[in-house]
Amino acid sequence: MAGRGNGATGVTIGVIIDLNGWLVRQGYAAAYRKYSLDYVPQEEAARKERLGMWSGRFVMPWLWRRGKRL
Repeated sequence: MAGRGNGATGVTIGVIIDLNGWLVRQGYAAAYRKYSLDYVPQEEAARKERLGMWSGRFVMPWLWRRGKRL
């Protein structure tokens, strides 16, 4: 977390980044809809822009574990 002092109080102010959301938005991860729909908008945007893994063909990890291959 990045931070800096806040005047005489010495309180640290930080910025929290949603790393999971960033990874999905860049096309480096997929939204696992089985457990949450939180990252579906980021995935759809990455897919539309053909970022990361969306620039080619791949098998979703949960399907790969079940034996699906290209």
